Amino acid sequence: MLPIKFGNSAILLEGKKYAILDQDVLIVNQEGEFAQKRLPHSSYTGWVYEFGGRWYLQNKDEELSLSELKYLGKAVQDIETKAFLGIHSTHELMNGVSQYSDWLKKGLFIGVEALGICEKHSLSGVLDFQKQCLKNGVKPITGLTLKVKGKQLYTFKLYVKDFEGWQNLLKFNKKINVQGQSNVEEKYFLENKDGLFIIVDTKEVDYKYCPKYIDYYQLETVRFSNNDLDKDFLKNLAKYIRSSYSPISITDAYYLEPEDFMARETLWSISKVFDVKSENQHFKTKQEYATELIDMFAEGCDGWKALFKKAVLNENVVVEGCNFIYDTDTRHLPRYKMNDWEKANFKTSEALFMHYIDEGFRDRGLEKKSEYLERLNTEIEVLKTGDVLDYFLSWRDIIKKAKEDGVLVGFGRGSAAGALVAYLLGLVEADPIEFDLMFERFLNSGRMGVWEDRPLFEIEVDNDNIIKLPEGAMVRIKRGAKEMPVFVHDLVEGDEILRY
Repeated sequence: MLPIKFGNSAILLEGKKYAILDQDVLIVNQEGEFAQKRLPHSSYTGWVYEFGGRWYLQNKDEELSLSELKYLGKAVQDIETKAFLGIHSTHELMNGVSQYSDWLKKGLFIGVEALGICEKHSLSGVLDFQKQCLKNGVKPITGLTLKVKGKQLYTFKLYVKDFEGWQNLLKFNKKINVQGQSNVEEKYFLENKDGLFIIVDTKEVDYKYCPKYIDYYQLETVRFSNNDLDKDFLKNLAKYIRSSYSPISITDAYYLEPEDFMARETLWSISKVFDVKSENQHFKTKQEYATELIDMFAEGCDGWKALFKKAVLNENVVVEGCNFIYDTDTRHLPRYKMNDWEKANFKTSEALFMHYIDEGFRDRGLEKKSEYLERLNTEIEVLKTGDVLDYFLSWRDIIKKAKEDGVLVGFGRGSAAGALVAYLLGLVEADPIEFDLMFERFLNSGRMGVWEDRPLFEIEVDNDNIIKLPEGAMVRIKRGAKEMPVFVHDLVEGDEILRY
């Protein structure tokens, strides 16, 4: 329920009574504590007060919290808001405002069942977003806003249907954030678009250049501060509306409420990178969205109704079709591959690991004193518990190769310098025994957890060969006429395994 005013000096909020403080009373004392101590009656839970144009709630006997009086209870709406897919959070650096926890607070307040992110050229928030959504019972929809170089520079919103779509999204992300490209070439995009919903951004893509392979066009209701730009946008949107393309109710949101638009513009001033100004690119309820859509039509025209219904229906199709959840339960640590000499001399990677540890004692000129051996046994027990010996062998290979090629390698950084195995393998240059460094600061059995082997899947391939793959392994298959990656446990009869 929404806050209900109770008399002239209090409000009733979810059955609790809060005193309203006058604007001229002291809120914070010199020690930074909440200044008010007396409540009108013992039945009061706390106070509400205005500060900087916003209202805050303070419970009695609690430290100053600056908890905004917002998104408490459930909003009352004439039109349900089941989904919102246009979130640009702080992970879109110096452009998006508010963290995912704030977006979720409002989302839960207005009753959403699914939320989607579409930060421009950034997937940095995917895991955090997914974790917070699942914790709050909200379906997470993973998306990305991407620039694609075609007949013009297209702006697409891409939403992930399945694991293949996620893999393809990572490919585009690599082009932008690893290889340093400012956009993705259309040819490459078309080769890797499977598993993705493609939505064209009508604010940035001229209708006459819109490619035929899109799924939906973005039925935006943004109002730009520049009148000429706003007119151009509306004319372009009208062409999409009259076309055979299908609309979807996605609006870009960079802040939670309309009054927060200045926060985004402040970020632009700091970064010296500016976008087109608007004052309504906020987290909109479907009721607000419908109202803005009505304002875009001539007075008395009800053409917006069918358009609104179709756009929301298509949004539901995307929500139902996006079922990708990043697997955080399966470990994907690399397995060390021995070279020919190592294979000939050692049966297991553990035996090889112990050989290089023994070699490290000789190379470092150390005696196998009891304090070294006791420390070594403790460390190896923890590493074996976590099944990470192969990780250290791989790490040794990288450092060894770098030194051989004359690549600068650091002396040692952070808590890894506390590991004797890292010192003996040549990964760091500080003797943790000599400098009294703690291995537990780097790793301990509590943080490592206990590694349990996952079940092996035995698969018969050509020539009656049997391959064994652990649960969580990925394979590349051909199913019918289509190539795709799948988890080993998702294989079905008739799949042709191409790579594993």
